[in-house]
Parts: sequence; structure tokens; C-alpha cells
Amino acid sequence: MEESFLKNSYILHAKSLRIVINDQVIVSNANFSVSAGEIVLILGANGSGKTTLLRTCAGLSMADNGELQRCDAYIYIGHLPAIKPMLTVIENATWMQAFGENSGYAVETALETLGLTQVKDVLCACLSAGQQRRVGMLRLLLLKAGLWILDEPLTSLDHAGILLLQHLLDDHLARGGAVAMSTHQMMTMQPHWTIKVFNLSEDDE
Repeated sequence: MEESFLKNSYILHAKSLRIVINDQVIVSNANFSVSAGEIVLILGANGSGKTTLLRTCAGLSMADNGELQRCDAYIYIGHLPAIKPMLTVIENATWMQAFGENSGYAVETALETLGLTQVKDVLCACLSAGQQRRVGMLRLLLLKAGLWILDEPLTSLDHAGILLLQHLLDDHLARGGAVAMSTHQMMTMQPHWTIKVFNLSEDDE
């Protein structure tokens, strides 16, 4: 998995993005970009529009005005882990592989990496919230995508789970991937990461 995704171009680019829902302006003027090997952190208070903005970046909501460009292959993980509760862990992993280009990462290896081997035959409905979050993270290993769009990805993860996510981010960035994410929780940002910040409280400026 040594291939870089995109070079010399933005993987995600938002210009003068305005998002209106039910006649209410949620995001008034978003301007940010992220290139290969970079993270953009979307900051803001509760209710400031972080989820709406990330969903728009993922094509799940429409902008009222502005420009949005994004690479073709991307993964979005929202507040919920987006798994099938009545499928087992390994069945969910197989199901996820149908929704994009496979990365070449073996399912069993992905399960081991995320500490899910012991529960691979357990229904996801029977797992803890943290384990379900790890199951959702499987798509980050199993699918090939230049851009990860992650909305509060640390939710329900214990310390070990947060360290696992940091490792996945580090590997993704090293291979030329990019990340747009929001988080309220503490995570160590590695000194060699290139981090940009877009604060929704300042999007009018």
C-alpha cells in the first residue's frame, strides 16, 4: 500500500461555501483546502455546523452557494459507526468491501489490527459502543480512498482505540492521503503532521 493518491492538487477544496437548511444559514462562508498528506480540523462550538459542513463535503447535503471540489474516492464516517447491527463483525467487513475499491488489506488482518479478532463472529448489536466504533473504522483499512471525512471519530473510543486511530491517520497521511475531521476530544497530533484549522466561528471573516 505504498501508492500515493493525488499529487500537486487539492484533495478537498471549499470556496465561499454557504449552506442553508430550512431557510436557516448554517454555514455562511467556508473557505479551506487540504492537499496530500494534510489534515484540516473543523472547529466550532456545539451547533455551529461542523456536522453539516462535513456531510456537505461528503455529498450528503447540498450547499446553497460556493464551490466544492473533492477527489473521487473518499470515506465518510459520521457520529454513528454506519454498521449493520444484525450482522457479525466479519460479515460487516465483507459488506463494507462492496462500497468502494478494495485496498488489498485482508479482512482477517484488518480485524487483528483493530483488535476485533476475538469478536469477529459476534453480532454487532451485542458489542459495546467502542467496539462498534472500531468495526466502523474497518472501512478505513479495507477501502482505498484518498480522503477521509471523519465527524467526531474519537466518540466512544477508549485510550487504546484512540491510539489505533492515530496510527491509521499517520499511515494514511504518509501515503499521501488527506483528512477532514472534527473532534472535541483530546488526541495527540503528531509533530510531523501538516495540520490546517478551519474555525466555523470565524467563517464570516
